[in-house]
Amino acid sequence: MIIALAQNTDDSIIRQVAELIYGTDDFAFPYLFGPRERAIKKIEGLIRRDNNLFSAGKILADIENNEVRGILIGYDPATLKNEVEDFLSVFSLPDSFLLMLKSVLLFPLADRSSIKGPYIQIISTAERHRGKGIASGLIDHYCALLREQRENQVTLDVALGNDGARRLYERKGFRPVQEWSIPFTSLGICRMEMSLVSTPPIHRGGIAACRGLLVTQKTRHYLPGGWSS
Repeated sequence: MIIALAQNTDDSIIRQVAELIYGTDDFAFPYLFGPRERAIKKIEGLIRRDNNLFSAGKILADIENNEVRGILIGYDPATLKNEVEDFLSVFSLPDSFLLMLKSVLLFPLADRSSIKGPYIQIISTAERHRGKGIASGLIDHYCALLREQRENQVTLDVALGNDGARRLYERKGFRPVQEWSIPFTSLGICRMEMSLVSTPPIHRGGIAACRGLLVTQKTRHYLPGGWSS
């Protein structure tokens, strides 16, 4: 069953959701939030607050017998205002300052100022439930909600090298539009969009378009003939 979380959701469910969020990225969450147990407590705190990218109201969860099998976090970036207040309520002032400094490195990958409309921040499936179509079901559910709200498109980012997720998103109708990478690291993303009005043809150039690319700060755009130079 897919449900939207609320701030008064049972503690055990919030805990499982926080664990799935932390496990989404082996680099970003340990880097930004610290060791696992400490970080999960902070994520739980953010889930229970109103105005940040982890707030309960932005989370869909696939739950069966009180077990969270998968989650999707989606929202319109333009609606996030004064996130700092939520983070300061969870992080100490020194930790908040350190988090801000660390975020500078990831800014090219975390900047969502150009996104217009709904954005899928995270899709995560519990390890023992992978391969059951849970991520696909969450995407379908979220997109159905967006269509009811008369939204025209939805955007998401996928890490360079995450070929399995990339294939899933292409099957659902997403197409690559931009790419970012951080110099001298293996970190990078492909930004993908899907029309909610009519599903665009799947681009068969596929994963190769986001693999083995030159590390550069230059943004590249996807055109019908391939990546721009």
